[in-house]
Amino acid sequence: INNGTDLVNHVSVTTSEVPGPVEDNATTPVTPAAINGSYTVVKTETTDVNASAAGQILSYEINVTNTGNVDLTDINITDTMPDGSTPVLPAPTGDTGSDSILGVGESWIYAIDYNITQADINNGTDLVNHVSVTTSEVPGPVEDNATTPVTPAAINGSYTVVKTET
Repeated sequence: INNGTDLVNHVSVTTSEVPGPVEDNATTPVTPAAINGSYTVVKTETTDVNASAAGQILSYEINVTNTGNVDLTDINITDTMPDGSTPVLPAPTGDTGSDSILGVGESWIYAIDYNITQADINNGTDLVNHVSVTTSEVPGPVEDNATTPVTPAAINGSYTVVKTET
């Protein structure tokens, strides 16, 4: 299926009584419609954090699963953190054979952390982690987001003023 060429089964029979082999082939075509490269991408925030203070850690998981019938190669992942940075991801778990080929039915899982910054809290908007994945076999990226809300109750800007006569 990965090769995309017709499947040919060849037989050759020889006997002592007949000179030369007698041969035949059976060919099964692999039609382009039968080749289906596809995959899913799921991005989740795996910690139960109420984004309320700088220094808290959000743990994310990216799950890339081959849902088609061909192996996928040249897997490229761009993981954009809430602050816009794109860190280098660690090696995934689940790469059967450690061959860098996302085999049919195989799932690769990446884990990465993000430290909430004071700027994230000051901004007061949801923290969005975006992932985009491409392969050589499937056109266009497959994307997903994980969103962690910064709740208004978590935003607490306050100060006091004391005026005294001296």
